[in-house]
Amino acid sequence: MRYKASVLGAAAEAALLFPRNANLAATVAMTGLGFANTQVELVADPTLLGNSGRVIASSAVSCLDLTVSGSSMPDNPRTSTITAMSILSALDASQAVITFV
Repeated sequence: MRYKASVLGAAAEAALLFPRNANLAATVAMTGLGFANTQVELVADPTLLGNSGRVIASSAVSCLDLTVSGSSMPDNPRTSTITAMSILSALDASQAVITFV
């Protein structure tokens, strides 16, 4: 039997209670129905490797079911590799200058 813990509620609550784990939920809420109207379930399962997120959006005429999975950063298993790549891509797209000291 696998150990699993989950929290169900509004995206606003998830973002406040679990800011390190609710980035996908926050993104969906900001681009969709808003933080109060977006329902979120955060699940912690230490038996799984990597990070994954699932978005289910439905209406009276259709349903979208999207799953995103990725590997964890080798030096920080609490974050996914795609997060770092997304940040670099966003900075590159905005033509920001990064200086490494």
